[in-house]
Amino acid sequence: MATAINDGESVRLTEAGVVHTLEKGGSIRIESSGNDIIFYQNGKQFQRLAYTAFTTPTFTSAEDGRTQIEAMLAAASGASNPAKAEDSVHTSGDVGDFVLAVRQDPTAAGVPSAALAGDGDYIPLVVDNLGRVYVAPHALLASEVQMGFVSNSGNVVTPSITVDTAIYATGDVLFIATEIANFFRTTAGRALIHSIEVLDVDEEAAAFDLIFCESSQNFGALNAAANLTDPTGMPILGHVSISTGDYIDIGGQRLATLTTVGLEVQAAAGQTSLWINGIVRATPTYTAGTDLRLKIGYIYM
Repeated sequence: MATAINDGESVRLTEAGVVHTLEKGGSIRIESSGNDIIFYQNGKQFQRLAYTAFTTPTFTSAEDGRTQIEAMLAAASGASNPAKAEDSVHTSGDVGDFVLAVRQDPTAAGVPSAALAGDGDYIPLVVDNLGRVYVAPHALLASEVQMGFVSNSGNVVTPSITVDTAIYATGDVLFIATEIANFFRTTAGRALIHSIEVLDVDEEAAAFDLIFCESSQNFGALNAAANLTDPTGMPILGHVSISTGDYIDIGGQRLATLTTVGLEVQAAAGQTSLWINGIVRATPTYTAGTDLRLKIGYIYM
């Protein structure tokens, strides 16, 4: 049985059930069914609770009715009710609302491939293909200190460079600007280059300078005299020199390893790439464009 009332009227909850208007344009209907109390909101059932969980309150006004109904719903908790008391212990068979997340696999940079909603909109939880919840990383502020272990705190990359097979002159461009995509973990992120390995499969053992930049810089054509086009701002992050004496003979190839570089680099605003350029300080002649190979080790900051 259900009985409608007008906003502001005094009503009493009984086994027969009543309708109590909470506010204009919406109503809650309360009905009894056996030993249960069933709650409907705007015609749709949203709760069914044991009648023994309630007292028999008297609603002295519409606002008082709203308060008492909210109090009864908040007090009704247990294994058969989605509401759970704070610090209550889980028991097998407890019921609750099923919360779903949306899978969206990240890009190579570790971020979602597209926004799921506009700024200010409701949005579901976002997980990757392994069910991990996405949390946006950020670069540490000047006042922040990060303590403890950080998984994947560094990386080793092997940039793909191409040298010329004609003889070089000292000061020529050894290889043109080469991008190392996603070198940094976050946009405008920082890293500390701590090691550089050079493998010369043609045994030229030529000295050269590695120049690190936050964007592509034009030092000139391959195997031509280096002549940097005037850059905007300060895009050059530093350089590391590899000398002839850094190479050792490993039998048919030459290997140079620098282990204490200590060069701090930072990506440009909104970017995660690092760019490298090479200027030769000798007169080598390589047999193939892939005869000179690099490996760069670094840690995130």
